Amino acid sequence: MFAVAVTLAVLLASMALIYLAIQKLSQAGEELQVQQFVPAVQVAEELRHASDELSSKVDERTKG
Repeated sequence: MFAVAVTLAVLLASMALIYLAIQKLSQAGEELQVQQFVPAVQVAEELRHASDELSSKVDERTKG
């Protein structure tokens, strides 16, 4: 009887640890997605700004 109780306790503890590990991995995955999304937006804004600068320089040269 004692062996069954110990086995069940170990099984329950293992399941709890697996659950916590899955939660941490899920949270880390969400944070990683957010961190990758923000730089992509920043790169898009920088490219748009550089494109605007190049367009204005081309306009100046064609007019001047």
